Amino acid sequence: MSYIEAILAQLPDNIKTLWLAYSGGVDSHVLLHILAMQSPHKIRHKIQVVHINHGLNSKSQSWDQHCADVCHQLKLPYQSISIGVHHKAGESLEAVARHARYQALASMMHSDDCVLTAHHQNDQAETLLLQLLRGAGVKGCSAMPLIAPFAKGYLYRPLLNFNREQLRQYAQQQGLQWIEDESNDDTRFDRNFIRHKIMPTIVKRYPGALKSLSRSTKHFAEADQLLTELAEQDYKNCLGSVKNTLSIGALLKLNLARQRLLLRYWLEALSFVIPHTRKLAHIQQDVLYSRVDAMPLITWSGVEVRRYRDNLYAMAPLCPHKQRKTLAWDLTKALRLPNNLGILQAQASLGQGLKTPSSTLEVRFRHGGERFHPAGRVQSQTLKKLLQDWSVPPWQRDRIPLLYYDQHLICVVGYNIHKDFIAQSNQKSWQVRLC
Repeated sequence: MSYIEAILAQLPDNIKTLWLAYSGGVDSHVLLHILAMQSPHKIRHKIQVVHINHGLNSKSQSWDQHCADVCHQLKLPYQSISIGVHHKAGESLEAVARHARYQALASMMHSDDCVLTAHHQNDQAETLLLQLLRGAGVKGCSAMPLIAPFAKGYLYRPLLNFNREQLRQYAQQQGLQWIEDESNDDTRFDRNFIRHKIMPTIVKRYPGALKSLSRSTKHFAEADQLLTELAEQDYKNCLGSVKNTLSIGALLKLNLARQRLLLRYWLEALSFVIPHTRKLAHIQQDVLYSRVDAMPLITWSGVEVRRYRDNLYAMAPLCPHKQRKTLAWDLTKALRLPNNLGILQAQASLGQGLKTPSSTLEVRFRHGGERFHPAGRVQSQTLKKLLQDWSVPPWQRDRIPLLYYDQHLICVVGYNIHKDFIAQSNQKSWQVRLC
């Protein structure tokens, strides 16, 4: 295992702690043992072993104790985290548990820390087959990189060049005792089915399959890198006139494949779930090619995509909002608005922002029929017309806080102040913002 020693020695010097994800199974036990056997001068980082207890098996507590005992024998610091795993109908228990596990690991990390996992060549090959069967694209088939950004630091998989049999041979030679989780034999789970039913047949016919499949993931990763660079260029050329939007006119100049590539890149950059190909096709057909004055809406898990004029928007689903009640606001204190509309804050100023005879105002929301005379305009106009002039999307118009004093609309927060209430030089005033 001199290879392990070599790549661990190449870890960046700024890494402070190596968090070893230790399940107690043979793979993570081998990695644990290799680390424990290293001379202190070969590993310059603090090692912290962490066991995630999902509580999904009746033996969970005894497994936890086994892991603690092993770490005590090897004189390595051990920590156990118990997490709850709740999955909805139709969700994969395996995927939900994996997500919860990584969330727990991320919560432990400090800046530039590194999580080590014991994924190996068989895991890589199984992941590739799973992704292909799910119809994944280039990114999905890139599978697992040796090292990748994760939380505040990195995720490192030092065993990717070894197969399952090599790790078992090491474990037997060293006399290691590990946990055998019977759920790993349950072929109702897709990964276990591939592991026990599909891969043995493939390897029997193609003995070099594990290395070949692993090599293919590297080719996919290279292709994904090139596509990402192309998407970055298209993104810069297709920025909309509003932050985090895309220009529909610029998008339509791209061919369909590059449109899909850019849409995926954009949604991922906004930390949204990437939709299936069918949803992307709906965005292309029903949103990009809709009338300029249309109000198309495409939704999927936790995401809404809309258009307004030339801008394409992606956002979290809007909460229902029918606020008819007037809110009193003391400008000296922050005010949390209903329906997750944000927090109003006002900072005392001089000659900038809103002047008002009182520090207590009323906060309302648009009902229709309001008129407003913004600073810099010759006459008052309907608020509806002004919001159109300011290019406010229709779905945002009744969510903008309106400030009233003595029954007069004096400020449309974030957009303009009434001409009679805008502060002049050296006048006491308030700078209002919505956070």
